[in-house]
Formats: sequence, C-alpha cells, structure tokens
Amino acid sequence: MVCHTSIARFESRDRVLAPNEIGLMYRYMDRVGTSPQYRAVVKLLLLMMVRKSELSNATWSEVNFSEALWTIPKERMKRRNPHLVFLSRQALGIFIALKAFAGGSDYVLPSRYDSDLPMSATTLNRVLTSTYKAAQKNG
Repeated sequence: MVCHTSIARFESRDRVLAPNEIGLMYRYMDRVGTSPQYRAVVKLLLLMMVRKSELSNATWSEVNFSEALWTIPKERMKRRNPHLVFLSRQALGIFIALKAFAGGSDYVLPSRYDSDLPMSATTLNRVLTSTYKAAQKNG
C-alpha cells in the first residue's frame, strides 16, 4: 500500500520595493482617485514598512502619541514577538490625521461600513494596485 501525501510549499517573497520605487509610490498616491484617508494609509505603509494586516488591525490603544511609539502586540506579529515602531514626525502626523478620520472607533483604520471592524485588506490592495498602475502607465 502506497500512501501519497501532498505538502504545500510556501516560498518566501524576496521582492521588496527599492528606495526609488518607494518614492515613486509615495508621489503617485496623490494622483490616484481615492479618499485622503486611503492615501494617508498607503503613505504610512511606505514610511513604516509594516505588513498591511499589522496596520489594518491596529487599535488606538497601541499608539502612544506623546512617546511617538506604536506597539504592535505579539498576537499580530508573524514571529509572535511584540514589535515597537518608532514614529517619525511624518508618520506621527499621519496617525494624528487618521485619528480624526476614525471618529470614535477603537481601530486606527475602521471599516467604512462598521466602525467596530477594521478596514479590509481588499480596500488597501485596491488602492495599492491603482497607485502601481498609475506609476506604471507613466513608465
């Protein structure tokens, strides 16, 4: 009797944006027809280089404005260790703007349909794809 098993193999993604590509994405964000909130979110991703899920699930209790520090709890980190993100003035300014957009939600990026839920990854992917396509269109 021969037993065959199939094991999924996951390849790590080695592709990251080069510094000039980060700059291009940052500039092209202003050319994409989307809300100022979504532009701010993408700029924050580009500034801090965190995973989309880490940012989309962030809560205001994790952000310390006076210390300019965002503490991502271990439960949301890939390696299960808490992660400290020191916020530049630019990143801190974006967090302050996002606080106004969030209204009374516990989430930094609430869903536009239910403020008790975080923004969906699909929303972020759409904005990133639009930005990429706009930059690609102009070479």
